[in-house]
Amino acid sequence: MSIQQMLLKSYGAGVVPWYGSRGLFSGGYQAGNVVQYITIASTGNASNFGSLGFSPYTRYNQTGGSGGGRAIVTGGQDAGGPYTAHDTAVYLTIANTGNASAYGDLTAAQQSQTSMSNGTTLLIAGGGGYETGIEYFTIATTADAQSWGTLCCGQSGGRSDGAGCADPTRGIFAGGSGPDGQAGPFTNRIQYLSMESTGNASDFGDLTLARGHLSGVSNLTRGVFCGGYSPTNTPAHGGHDKFTMDYITIQSTGNATDFGDLTQKTQSSAGTQSLVRGVIGGGYQPETGKMDYFTIDTTGNASDFGNFATDTSGAVGGSGD
Repeated sequence: MSIQQMLLKSYGAGVVPWYGSRGLFSGGYQAGNVVQYITIASTGNASNFGSLGFSPYTRYNQTGGSGGGRAIVTGGQDAGGPYTAHDTAVYLTIANTGNASAYGDLTAAQQSQTSMSNGTTLLIAGGGGYETGIEYFTIATTADAQSWGTLCCGQSGGRSDGAGCADPTRGIFAGGSGPDGQAGPFTNRIQYLSMESTGNASDFGDLTLARGHLSGVSNLTRGVFCGGYSPTNTPAHGGHDKFTMDYITIQSTGNATDFGDLTQKTQSSAGTQSLVRGVIGGGYQPETGKMDYFTIDTTGNASDFGNFATDTSGAVGGSGD
């Protein structure tokens, strides 16, 4: 029995998986309404899953997550016309290819938020304009979002374009853009909060590099943060766009540790995961359709997984069975 299987058994029947054997990549700036899927355990190219169905414009800068076999995509702004932000959400049944169905609404129209899911609850934090609020969906329902708490740390605590991940009891918000960053507006701060009860975030530690537009994946113990952008040109980490990967032990506060490197530098990628493997897909520069994979519990460089069917950046990741 693997370590993750032993941990899953120790949690008991209460764990609703946010991970799974099928990974989804939904939408994105170039892909619009297109939803793509992969089998996480097998390398290869993505296939078409269905459509998000947003109209009259497709959207970008959305967020979302998954749990119990359902993926949610919400918020974002029009990719054309007035670039209006939205509060609506849709959901997909991960096991069955097809188009999205209507879900509930956010508490307000928003874009560039960061999400974290423990399978039961999807927390959605921050947003464009350096928002501090945290709201939540109960994934198995189609009810509207409710207030959860606020982000912390720094001048205002407000953040956009960070990376989120979670285990069954703790959610993590890493990096992003804010009014008090260490590299321009971009921060290295990591915050955490309970996934079991409403409340505010607390300081966790720091990433190895201050950056935003990064992606995150997690299993029952570890969170891994991948790629990102910073105005600080660090050639050892890819320049402005990063191939950096760092990780944390979710239940232990402290600074992140180097994990390895992606196969290419990227920002605005999306992450999906099984209990064993993380997959990072899409993003800006130099190949918007490339996917990488790695074993979450072991450090080391990522390997090539395959390519998207439709190249895109800024997709929303999810996984399930």
